[in-house]
Amino acid sequence: MGIHNLIRKAVRASTLARYGIVGYRSIPGFLSALEAIELYRLAQSLPRNATVVEIGSWKGKSTFCLAKGLGSGRVYAIDPFDASGDADSALVYEANK
Repeated sequence: MGIHNLIRKAVRASTLARYGIVGYRSIPGFLSALEAIELYRLAQSLPRNATVVEIGSWKGKSTFCLAKGLGSGRVYAIDPFDASGDADSALVYEANK
C-alpha cells in the first residue's frame, strides 16, 4: 500500500471518529467509509426537524450514518425485501421478521 493510500485511509478514519460514526463498521452491509461520511454530511445539511426516508435499509448501516448526521428530526427506514428470490436470505428473513 502506497503512502497516498495510507494517508487517505487515516483521513477517513479520523473523519469517521470526528463525526461519531465509527460504529457504522460494526453493522453488516456494503457501505464504504467515504459513503458513510457523505451520508452523514448530507443529513447534517438538512434543516432542523427534517424527515429522512430510506428505502432499502437492510440492517441499517446507512441509516445509522443518516441518523447521526440528522441530529434532530426523524429517520424512517423501510426495507421491502421479502427474500422471495434468494434461498439463503430466506432463512435469515424468516428468523428475524
